[in-house]
Amino acid sequence: MRRLAVPQNLKRRILKDALRDNEQRDAAFRRIIRSVPKGKVSTYGKVAAAAGYPLYHRAVAKFLRKDALHAVPWQRIVG
Repeated sequence: MRRLAVPQNLKRRILKDALRDNEQRDAAFRRIIRSVPKGKVSTYGKVAAAAGYPLYHRAVAKFLRKDALHAVPWQRIVG
């Protein structure tokens, strides 16, 4: 499966947007992370895609870094 080529300016916009706080996006990430069953793992990219933000893997990492202690099973998500 080939990856789609993403224009450089779109990558910059996504990166800047991923650094901003967004409660709706964080709630979607939280819902997906909580749905990962015990004994299974997922990646930042898979969580982002399942939440409807397929290019926001860095936002998932930032979310886990800032919200890891609030009842989110962070240990099930790997880079």
